[in-house]
Amino acid sequence: MIVLPVGIPVLAVAGGVLAVVDAGFRFRKAGGGAALAVLELVLGLLLVVASFQPVQQFVSTTIPVLYLAVVLEVVLVVLLLVKGSRKGGLIWLTVLAILVNGATAVLAVLHR
Repeated sequence: MIVLPVGIPVLAVAGGVLAVVDAGFRFRKAGGGAALAVLELVLGLLLVVASFQPVQQFVSTTIPVLYLAVVLEVVLVVLLLVKGSRKGGLIWLTVLAILVNGATAVLAVLHR
């Protein structure tokens, strides 16, 4: 089991939940970039599982939080930049997920 400092799991769970909610909004609207939303959903759920200790009793992943945070950050930035994807989600929710997830990645790098 990987033990993380206090700030990283809180930010990672918040970033993962924001990504999952953003993906849900993208699925509801037509032209919301459904292919990238699927990737965003999977990565967000994996980030929550990797960083939230009570969930690891039932489901576990060996992918480090840093790798998940960086890949999710790239997907979120691509979703923000792709013009067709801006229709499906809420832009402020995507920006908030980028900021929280970016803070998670930076803290994970500094902790290494």
